[in-house]
Amino acid sequence: MPAGTPKLVLLSALDVLPQLKAPGTEPAPAVPGESGIKADVESADLCIEIGPFSAEPARDGFTDWIGEFVAVLHFRVETVRKRQLYWIYLEPKSDVEAEQRMADLRRRGVEDYMMIRCGGLKNAIWLGPFSSQDSVNRRLAELNEQGYQPVVVPRLETTDQYWVAAQLAAKHESLPDISGELLGAAELAEIECVQLVQGSAESDSDVTAGEPSETN
Repeated sequence: MPAGTPKLVLLSALDVLPQLKAPGTEPAPAVPGESGIKADVESADLCIEIGPFSAEPARDGFTDWIGEFVAVLHFRVETVRKRQLYWIYLEPKSDVEAEQRMADLRRRGVEDYMMIRCGGLKNAIWLGPFSSQDSVNRRLAELNEQGYQPVVVPRLETTDQYWVAAQLAAKHESLPDISGELLGAAELAEIECVQLVQGSAESDSDVTAGEPSETN
């Protein structure tokens, strides 16, 4: 299981199902980015930020296009919460007991299940992910009536978003039209150039201190 996964608790050990805390709405801290400065290019007093791109190739394709129009480029990555899921499964048993459990599930008309065949949860019976606690409660009630004692594990899915900030070159104070293919779902906004300078300084500070950048 991934590091940081909450400790497993049997439903039978609880008086009531806990009200699991929903994920917050605040964005996760941005990962320190990278900066590129063209020392021989005069900067205009105009800075922009473009994003979010959902994947690195999309961001890199845009960066390749915009490179000739800028004096400074800065990249950053944000890890954002995507959705909260709840996993339900029956605890691992021996090979024989796991097969007997699956046969029993079939007899009881349970269709959505799968046996995990490797790793630390080998022989556990996975009963599917659920996106809300209400759906978890209904599923648990059904399983309890059938004599099962499942385990519930909250699981948070995240995704990375990629941003590009740029200070335009003096001779390119207005960009040519950007094709929708390059932008995709990303948007362009004008920003204060001090924001880009601060982002670059933070990245340089991380490198100088010798501390590794945060990675996912």
